[in-house]
Amino acid sequence: MPPTQLHGARQFEAALSKLTPAIEKRFMRKHLRSGAKMILENTLRYVPVGTTKKRKTQRLNRSFTVRALKRSRVRIGYRITTKNNSRFVRTTKSGKRYFVPTILEYGSGKQNIAPHPFMRPGVDTAKSRVVAHLAAGFREGLNEWAAKTKAKTLSGR
Repeated sequence: MPPTQLHGARQFEAALSKLTPAIEKRFMRKHLRSGAKMILENTLRYVPVGTTKKRKTQRLNRSFTVRALKRSRVRIGYRITTKNNSRFVRTTKSGKRYFVPTILEYGSGKQNIAPHPFMRPGVDTAKSRVVAHLAAGFREGLNEWAAKTKAKTLSGR
């Protein structure tokens, strides 16, 4: 296989170093959200659904949503959370509070509840698709930025 040659690597590296965090955020914001939605859709396939005497999970499937992280200058991101957390907080007979999705995911040794993981398998199975989606989104944004930058430098001459 012949060696790959990249022409203009120094110029490309210089152009990448000019990217400000604001431009990077703009590239990735919509693709991060859609990637989080892909993970959510995949995770919902693994959520245990049904009712028993001890476990009510009918509404759990409908309660998950994608929300943005708190605004920051240095990071952007999204999280998968429940719409109304108080709906899924229960109290044991001894007065301790617990969060139903956490008990479902990890189980409870004291109450003999077996774990039924749904978040980890959902993330693991969607990981490769999401990474490819993010790479394509960054590539697309970088191409747009390069086209605009080239147009500005050509018109500035």
